[in-house]
Amino acid sequence: MKTFYLSYLKNFNCIADKCPDTCCAGWTITIDKNTLSKYKTVAGDFGKTLKKSILKFKNPCFKLNKNRCCFLDENNLCQIYSTLGKDYLTEVCYNHPRFISEYGNIREITLSLSCPESVRLLFEETDLTLIEETDDTPPTPNNIDPKLFNYLNTARDKILKFLSNKNLTAKEVLASLTNYQYLLQDEIDDCTYIDTNIESLSDYVVDIDKVLELTKILSKCDIVGNEFKNTLNNIKTSIKDENFIIKFNEFLQNTNATFINKILTVYIFRYFLTAIYDANIINKFGFCLLSYLYILLAFYIEETTTNLNENHLKIVSKYSREICHCDKNVNLIEKSIKKINL
Repeated sequence: MKTFYLSYLKNFNCIADKCPDTCCAGWTITIDKNTLSKYKTVAGDFGKTLKKSILKFKNPCFKLNKNRCCFLDENNLCQIYSTLGKDYLTEVCYNHPRFISEYGNIREITLSLSCPESVRLLFEETDLTLIEETDDTPPTPNNIDPKLFNYLNTARDKILKFLSNKNLTAKEVLASLTNYQYLLQDEIDDCTYIDTNIESLSDYVVDIDKVLELTKILSKCDIVGNEFKNTLNNIKTSIKDENFIIKFNEFLQNTNATFINKILTVYIFRYFLTAIYDANIINKFGFCLLSYLYILLAFYIEETTTNLNENHLKIVSKYSREICHCDKNVNLIEKSIKKINL
């Protein structure tokens, strides 16, 4: 099997109690069958505590204590890890913050931007590249259309190459890729699968209706934390200024978007190929572009992208945490893409 991942993943190590956030709070942590079987064999006082701390739903999960996993101690360290070792972590905990997707003989690993450390690594990655490794793992059984998969994979390679241009402005990215997504969808619908290239464009204007619709869509999402809500509310307040949309479009025109383009690269890598399951590239591509537009808006509210700081990194991690780790939210946004007319 071939494994692909973006180069910023290579240097990732969990920084545990030094992390400004924790991945063990704010959401339900499910327990897979294999790990649940292991927990049943744990003896002694810790074994008793372990068994009492599991909610036996259809999908078993750990109890929460003030919205934190009950095994997260006061130093933000995992008691299961420190007591039993990493082999007793659930599949979710062991893999986090990695998303793993498999397409036959291809495995792709994305380091989620919900993790503050992964956002920092992405920011510091000078040249974001795609890395390939090969092992003896047999292919995953699948019903994937090979012709469509190869078409999508080729198109994604073109997008990643396009985004690697460090001279692009955000306006050029929005203009070129919104146009490209419709060309791709037309070819998929017609089953022509022509090897279409990305046309470099710069004629793109974000109007107030797009921003209003974006805020409406995101406001309908199931949000747990206050920080994402606060950023969204700041955007809603800012667009009331009659000069906002003019200034924001100037921002898109004049801002070198190197870091934000790396964020879009991660989203494209993670979501683009999932169109293999429904042949709907507009929804998948649109989700990535809407995420890009939201981050641009949030960065603009922070006034600059030339001097990135912890607030900018936090904007990225909080968006990914609230949206990308909730299938319900991702599905809601994908179904609403046509309303925003990117």
